[in-house]
Amino acid sequence: MIKQNPAEKGNIQLQISEDVGHITIVRPAKRNAFNNRLIDIFVETADYISQQDIRAVVLTGDGGDSFCAGYDITCIDPDQSLDDPLPDLRFERVIDALKKIPVPIIAALNGDAYGGGLDLALACDFRVARKGICVAMPPCRLGLVYSASGISRFISKLGCQTTRRLFLTARTFSDEQSITCGIVDELVEETELEDRVLQLAKAVTANAPLAVLGTKYTIDQIENGSATTPDVIQEMERHRRTAFSAPELRRRLDVFKRK
Repeated sequence: MIKQNPAEKGNIQLQISEDVGHITIVRPAKRNAFNNRLIDIFVETADYISQQDIRAVVLTGDGGDSFCAGYDITCIDPDQSLDDPLPDLRFERVIDALKKIPVPIIAALNGDAYGGGLDLALACDFRVARKGICVAMPPCRLGLVYSASGISRFISKLGCQTTRRLFLTARTFSDEQSITCGIVDELVEETELEDRVLQLAKAVTANAPLAVLGTKYTIDQIENGSATTPDVIQEMERHRRTAFSAPELRRRLDVFKRK
């Protein structure tokens, strides 16, 4: 039984089914691109879902041919003061909010991902896409330099050379190219996308919750280069000791021993 989030707002739908949260970006007329209001709503939604008793999150877009087209270019004002945040730094709040969700996140790419929308997908732990999607990073085509923090995420996920190809050519990558470059983990038929994403979510939620939380945290810190800082080392060790002392470990060890 799906329970509707009572705080649901406008262009974001949030549903919780058993122990999986489902976030849907609902702005199909704009290819699910983010304006400033949608950024605020998404940040609130991510904060809300982080406080719920869930063990995985599925992120997708609503309708049309787009997963997400990033930041709405109609909101970009080239005459704005250079003292104000540039558009990609406004969108950075979306990425930061997503990264604060402690459980694994699966991006269900039911359509194309452009600009910040591709950045959003890469910020997830898994990416399952329907066949026929395209991805692209068009900032250079528009005349923009993407943020250093954003480019560093692409480099950490895809390597320098794929990042160069995406950004410096601004070319569109096909679904098969996305698989080859590691942008997408799996390609499935459109009719199979929902079932495959739920299968992946169930594979995650079948594992010990504290172990999943601690392992995701550790992977994230290693990936972003923070794993050697004292506070992070302490937190990684806390996760390890918390999982080790949990009754769940004993129950699961007993099951393995009886096999």
